[in-house]
Amino acid sequence: MDAAFELTPVAAAKLITYSFGALIHLFLMVLILGHRGLRRFEWLVFALMAALFMWNSGNLLALNFALAYGVAPAMYSGFARLIPFLGAMLSVPLLVHVQCEYAFPLPQGGGRVRLVRFPKRLLIGLFYAPLIAAPWLVGRLLGRLQVEALVSLQPFTRPLVVWVALALLLAAALNLRLCQVAGDPRLVRFHGGLAALLALLGVGLAWTYLAHPLPSVGLGGYSAALLMLVAVAPGGLVGYSIFRYNFLDLRVQRNLIYSLIAIFALLIYLNFIRRLS
Repeated sequence: MDAAFELTPVAAAKLITYSFGALIHLFLMVLILGHRGLRRFEWLVFALMAALFMWNSGNLLALNFALAYGVAPAMYSGFARLIPFLGAMLSVPLLVHVQCEYAFPLPQGGGRVRLVRFPKRLLIGLFYAPLIAAPWLVGRLLGRLQVEALVSLQPFTRPLVVWVALALLLAAALNLRLCQVAGDPRLVRFHGGLAALLALLGVGLAWTYLAHPLPSVGLGGYSAALLMLVAVAPGGLVGYSIFRYNFLDLRVQRNLIYSLIAIFALLIYLNFIRRLS
């Protein structure tokens, strides 16, 4: 869905951000699949990571198509729009679902803590409900390739932004509460940091896309690039927590970290050095 027609500093920042975002969420997907005896919660986290991987990798693909072709062929353009859009649509209810399942687990474990008296099922259902309109929105997105993606979704772009922002703010509120009731200092820091990032992202989305006109190219300029960077940070925080103290009982081997760094360096080479040479 994102776009850029020349390699400006904003486009370069987005390429780096989407590359890192795709890799960190792919890394978390592999890490979860390597864990034996996956339960429903772990599968939900895997689905969320897969959706976020689709968002980042799809936008990375869209940027590369735009930089390579200017105006990409219809098939390429449609594919590059579809992948991040589906990832974004799926990640919103999955974020709420994962947060609610984490805060209200059946068996307490994996460093999780409990909250009580919260309308868990109602909230999850409310945030899944907009997915009913997804096929129709996909039709609008792919049927109007001649205009920017956000414009093609009008008049539903801003309601979608509200939906995303509410999910982020709800997740931030849950993490803030978890931060208050957690006894482990590591969990206090983790949930506090996650709450701050999610709240910043929710407010930033509302400010960028509700308080201002929609961008004329892609997802926007510097403010959008900063938001995309903030959106990657929660995944990085989860990965760091797993690496440092086996968060959610997941364990990571150092050679996997080295592989991640090597692939990231390769992507940077393909996106910049090879294009500039």
